[in-house]
Amino acid sequence: MLKKKILTGALTAVLLLTSGISVALADTNLEGRGFQILGTSWEDYDLTVPGNNVNDSRGETSSQTKVTSGALAGLRVNSTGGEELDVRTESSSGNGSWKYGVEGGNTYSLNSPQLTGDTLWLQFSTGLFQGPVTTTGEWRSN
Repeated sequence: MLKKKILTGALTAVLLLTSGISVALADTNLEGRGFQILGTSWEDYDLTVPGNNVNDSRGETSSQTKVTSGALAGLRVNSTGGEELDVRTESSSGNGSWKYGVEGGNTYSLNSPQLTGDTLWLQFSTGLFQGPVTTTGEWRSN
């Protein structure tokens, strides 16, 4: 009985240690080594978002492939010309919730309920009585 408990404890310890090593290796930054993991790399955007709360392709970034289901998307906003914008993740399989009041000089985490392998993009939007807004920055789907 004692041998069985020791063996069970040892096997549990080995499993926990190897899973910890796997997590540590999975978090290794490969971008600096010539690898690009799509969806985890920051991608530049430069858009003129239409005014009057019009949501069309002019307010959309290029697309990326979702790497990790449930992971938040990242957004670094360089400039919005002093204006506030709203933004969310979008895909053919569903959209994230809106993040309101996004301004230049800030970094945001965005709700991204899409699943691994989904193609997604960001949709920016202005207020109902707001004119067009030019915005620049970077984003990644994760």
